[in-house]
This record gives sequence, C-alpha cells and structure tokens, in this order.
Amino acid sequence: MQANYGSILGQYGEKAELIVRKLFESDMIHFLGSDVHRQKTIYPKIPRILEELKQLIGEEKVEELTTVNPQLVLRNKRIEIPEPHPIKLSLKEKIMINLKK
Repeated sequence: MQANYGSILGQYGEKAELIVRKLFESDMIHFLGSDVHRQKTIYPKIPRILEELKQLIGEEKVEELTTVNPQLVLRNKRIEIPEPHPIKLSLKEKIMINLKK
C-alpha cells in the first residue's frame, strides 16, 4: 500500500491523518508518494515529514519505504511484506472516526 507524504501532516484532514498513522504503526504502508500536481506544494515539507515518520516508525523503516522498496520495484524484484499488526484504536480515536463521516 502507498501513503502520500501530506497525509502524515493532516493535509487531507484529521481523519486521514489518524488513519494513515495507524496504517504506518501497523506495518501496512510499503511506499510513499508525493501526490504532486503543482510545483512547490509538498516538496518543501518532505524533510519535516520524514522526521515525523522517523519518530513514528523509525529510520530503518523510512529508508525501506523511500529507497529500498522503490529500488526493488524498478529492478522488478520481490518486495518482502511482513505480516501486518492489528490496528488498535482508542475509544477517542473510534469516536473521532465515526463522528467525522
């Protein structure tokens, strides 16, 4: 699965940010995409986003998502996808998701 860089900062709303963070924590994201349609939109924010991701999932996992997996695809090689962890939502998170439909 791919996530957009902007999601981690809430660019697509609080609900999308919560969901993408849970997907990262559960090891369900395998690539990062920019979703760029205009110059100078997300690119200046990427260093900040990468730092946020390193705090959330660790530097090694960020390297996997940004460099290792894309290189494997370009070489037509298999990507090892670990078994995902169950997504756990707190009561507050469940309420937030349900209220913002």
